[in-house]
Amino acid sequence: ISWDLVAKQVSSALFDAEAATTFMMNADDSSADAYMKIGGMDASSPSLRPTGKYRFKLIYDGSTVLEWEQSSWLTATTIEGFECISPADCGPSSAEHGDRFDGLGKSSHTDSVLDGTGSSHEDWWNSVGTIALHHGSIPGWNRGLASSMELYVATVLEVPISWDLVA
Repeated sequence: ISWDLVAKQVSSALFDAEAATTFMMNADDSSADAYMKIGGMDASSPSLRPTGKYRFKLIYDGSTVLEWEQSSWLTATTIEGFECISPADCGPSSAEHGDRFDGLGKSSHTDSVLDGTGSSHEDWWNSVGTIALHHGSIPGWNRGLASSMELYVATVLEVPISWDLVA
């Protein structure tokens, strides 16, 4: 697999409110401080879910790394099929529902494009595409405040079928 950068942000650059519906921001410039190309991706592509689920990696401040799979695409309001890969308990399960990481989905909060509970809770922890800062920072994992965020999706290159002449 390879990892494809689909969103990134530094806290000095905010997403605009339009990104909450288009899931796009500076989509042609991955070097931009606020970047997202999710809205332009073909979520039905077999290269994005070779096992039937999407696989993602979310990094806050270059050091907090969450890796998981989910069956719903990022733009869905309801997160489905969430399965944590790393850390073993990436919720963490001890956290309350609004604080817990349950995957990523379209945020119900006006200050974020995506968050870790989708539409199932009004809090916006685990923000991806922060439109307004929380205490001067990006609302991160486990109620942490972050200065940067990167989101990647795993892709698998389709292997062309080759035929060998045997007779």
